[in-house]
Amino acid sequence: MPEYLYDVALSTPLGIRRGTMKMHISGEQADGWLRLLGHQEPFYGRVMSDGSCDLYGKIITFMRTIEYTAQGSVNSNQLHLELQSKQNHFALNGTGRPLREENTQ
Repeated sequence: MPEYLYDVALSTPLGIRRGTMKMHISGEQADGWLRLLGHQEPFYGRVMSDGSCDLYGKIITFMRTIEYTAQGSVNSNQLHLELQSKQNHFALNGTGRPLREENTQ
């Protein structure tokens, strides 16, 4: 089961928020976590053989919890996702890095 780790940047109205994302892929099923704003939250979804994906999860901010759906593309080197919530639309982009660089407690 492939595992990928990314340094990510979330574009928000208040600027770029940096974090980390780890993804496990088994067949078309995907899950993992997104660490942003001091919180690590799980996500799940599907990744097709061409790298296109649909993911679901939440982001906890200082003020509220944002549930999102995300569509985009992913491979071992990079990811590009468009996150849509009830009120907002965000771009999340990431660059792959070796798994050994992350403590995955």
